[in-house]
Amino acid sequence: MKRLKYLAEINPPLPRNRVPKPDDEVSFLPMERIGEEGSLDLSEVRPARDISKGYTAMIDGDLVIAKITPCFENGKGALCYGLHGGMGFGTTELIVLRAKSKSDSGYLYWLTRGYHFRNWGEAEMRGSAGQKRVTEEFVANYRSADLKPADQRRIAAYLDEATGKVDRLVALRRRQMELLREQRAALIQQAVTRGLNPRAPLKDSGIPWLGQVPEHWKLTRIKRESRMISKGTTPSTIGSEFVDTGVRFLKAENICDGAVSATPVFFITDETHRELFRSQLKSHDLLVVIAGATTGKSGVLPIDLTPANLNQAVSFIRFKTSNMSLFCNEWMATPCIQEFVRQTAVQSAQPNLSMQDLGNIPIVTMPDKELEDVLRAIHEIKERFDRLNSAYTRQLELLAEYRASLIHECVTGQRAVGK
Repeated sequence: MKRLKYLAEINPPLPRNRVPKPDDEVSFLPMERIGEEGSLDLSEVRPARDISKGYTAMIDGDLVIAKITPCFENGKGALCYGLHGGMGFGTTELIVLRAKSKSDSGYLYWLTRGYHFRNWGEAEMRGSAGQKRVTEEFVANYRSADLKPADQRRIAAYLDEATGKVDRLVALRRRQMELLREQRAALIQQAVTRGLNPRAPLKDSGIPWLGQVPEHWKLTRIKRESRMISKGTTPSTIGSEFVDTGVRFLKAENICDGAVSATPVFFITDETHRELFRSQLKSHDLLVVIAGATTGKSGVLPIDLTPANLNQAVSFIRFKTSNMSLFCNEWMATPCIQEFVRQTAVQSAQPNLSMQDLGNIPIVTMPDKELEDVLRAIHEIKERFDRLNSAYTRQLELLAEYRASLIHECVTGQRAVGK
């Protein structure tokens, strides 16, 4: 066994023959430029005089490791190739390793990718919570096998090829998951804008972005199908504050992925809830974000989150029927309605949708039985695609576990890598 400091120089200076002139442009590599799985963003270039002092130097072939939490735990590290002028400087949140004459930089990269190195390094971190750092002392004294250079190169080449196959499979699965999401959205949009009968006679809706709809459907507006449209108020406007327990208080952050989430958690007192009576919510109310970056996102309030109230960035629509609330939630999520909302919202410091504009959003209605069938079909579509998505997610988890085990077994001699 040999300590890492005998295999590589730790944060070495530039070689004497590689010192840049003040006006020479070199790569600048802050910690944020290191991506996952060894990727690097080398787009930033600066004059050497601006970064040559107080920064960590590196040359092509060096290994850089992010030493601050959580980047270190996430495995951020990379081999430096393609540096501008063959050299660069990074922030002090990086540790640079330069392979010595009998060491292979590729092997050092995989050694430091192994979960033994990362887990032990995480346990040895120093500093305050949230800003812990791996020390140079830990890196320098980390023990690894004293391998011949040829063995190091063979292990590195094997891992390059083997992890490359895994990475290509991961990329394929992720692309398949993207296609699943697109197909899921397309099928739901088809159901809410064209119905379930592909042979149904169609008519022009009179709305360019909507196109044709089934002939027997009625085109109306949200306000005509609802009993009430209102929005919430911030408790501080009436002199109240949030409390640890009480009535649930919902914000825009609670609305995501077409549903109302219990987190983040906020509460107001019963008294405040009574004072804010105009925004007291009921189950099956449709909540719609009307201010901020997520304007237009919606979700139906489930009964287990009531009683509840909400703030001024969220509006609620109380429809005449619960099925219409569920249908409008799917309607709001379609790309054509989301684009309509973006064009309608007032663009100032942030998007803002008035309750009047919300009520005037076009929507279709259909016979009750057909509406039930459409909602049932959408539920089945979601269930089917969610099962496929869960299966692919599990495959990605297994591939990540296999990849980590593969690296660990190779750099610790538990797996033969061939001659």
